[in-house]
Amino acid sequence: MAHISEYHYYTMTSLEEFPFFNLPYDLQLEVLKKMPVDVILTARLACSRMNELIERHRLSLPPRMFPEVELHPLADDDRHLVYDEDRFAKLFKNGEIAGLTISYIDIDDEVLTSLKNAVKGNRIRVQRLGVDYCRISTNAQSFAEMVDLMGCFELSIVHCAAVNESFSSELARLPVIKKLERFGMLLPADVSDNYLLESRNEWLAIIGTNITTAAIKQFVELPTEIDAQDILADVDCELIDGNWMIRNKYGEQRTVGVCERCIQIFSDDAMLVIEENLN
Repeated sequence: MAHISEYHYYTMTSLEEFPFFNLPYDLQLEVLKKMPVDVILTARLACSRMNELIERHRLSLPPRMFPEVELHPLADDDRHLVYDEDRFAKLFKNGEIAGLTISYIDIDDEVLTSLKNAVKGNRIRVQRLGVDYCRISTNAQSFAEMVDLMGCFELSIVHCAAVNESFSSELARLPVIKKLERFGMLLPADVSDNYLLESRNEWLAIIGTNITTAAIKQFVELPTEIDAQDILADVDCELIDGNWMIRNKYGEQRTVGVCERCIQIFSDDAMLVIEENLN
């Protein structure tokens, strides 16, 4: 223990005297901005002066990366966090979260405003947002604004209940949601043909739609060896198991599964991930 203490004392003393702090202040910041994130994190431990400098300018430094995080009202450990705006902001300030799941929370206007303030004020980015087992009592526009502020490319809403019956349909139609790469929502979305025909989603899963067989046929260009009548007949109500490789009107390859008024469009990459996890 004595050896470790002496080592840390030597390191901290040396860094306090390091020429870095003799550089002009603007140049110190430029050096920090060019450092890899792991080096910045290590440098914070070197001495109090370096830590204060990094903390003061954290928003202008390269973002820190975080894996999966779940906001959960009853669990608080390495991967679960009881939501508190100040704590959330401090932990993930200028960070990018690969996957954020919100579970068992009443997502009302107060919670949504708090999340938006934390994300916007602390430059927090979220790649994939999942909402699971939540009661959603806010409006679709406010929810979409949160998704936009987070910079998500994927949104999934499952096992949830919306107080406003029109929430899901209104959310699905908003431009912010329609431009997502991946969107899945297990709430009835009363959308029709144009929604599918205008979609550029890499992956789309919605239920309770009014999308017709004719629109699906227009969206896809089936290979000659597949009988479109057999696959797509009575899609609105008939349960059809299985997936079929197709190309959409943009020439992009997709796998389409259709069952009980539910349409799922997968990219090749998404299918590979699914297959790997099934094996």
